[in-house]
Amino acid sequence: MSFVEFHDVKKTYHMGEVEIPALQGVNFEIEKGEFCVIVGASGAGKTTILNILGGMDTLTEGKVLLDGDLRRIPAVSMNRNLPDSFSK
Repeated sequence: MSFVEFHDVKKTYHMGEVEIPALQGVNFEIEKGEFCVIVGASGAGKTTILNILGGMDTLTEGKVLLDGDLRRIPAVSMNRNLPDSFSK
């Protein structure tokens, strides 16, 4: 069993009536203790993958497993715990 698993992960952003597909069926596995580098062209979805892994964004379809457990963490507001001076 891999430490990180992405299975057919899709992420679509909505801007009004326009749909922007950020990830389209991403699959990969990372073994425990393995080093991994994510590379790709601008707009390829690298940041979206990291945001999903970090719980800062949700996926539209598919599943993410971390150490064998299904990742079901809702997206959090990036400024929910910041002092007022930072969140304005």
